[in-house]
Amino acid sequence: MVYTVIVTNTGAATVTALAVADTVPPLLTGVTTAAPAPFGPPASAAVPGGAWYEWSAGALSFGPGATWTFTISGAAVPTGVSLTASVTATVRASAPCAATLLLAGPL
Repeated sequence: MVYTVIVTNTGAATVTALAVADTVPPLLTGVTTAAPAPFGPPASAAVPGGAWYEWSAGALSFGPGATWTFTISGAAVPTGVSLTASVTATVRASAPCAATLLLAGPL
């Protein structure tokens, strides 16, 4: 299973600090993560309903039209029952951003 968060700067300003967070259901084992070069490994913690991951970085140059991809991958834990899961990612950007668009959906 792979959870992908794609962040695109659709504004006119260059973003200099960015945080991307995602909470995934507790259905994954052997989790690995990937992020663009300016970001190190994500902070992570067990939270109610799953596992939380957050990448953050400052001193960025995330220009207009740029796109970065973040992933969380792992093997699905067999449960013996059919499950439906939904994941919501959040993105926080530095000023001068006027708005942040949040998209979520079922897996």
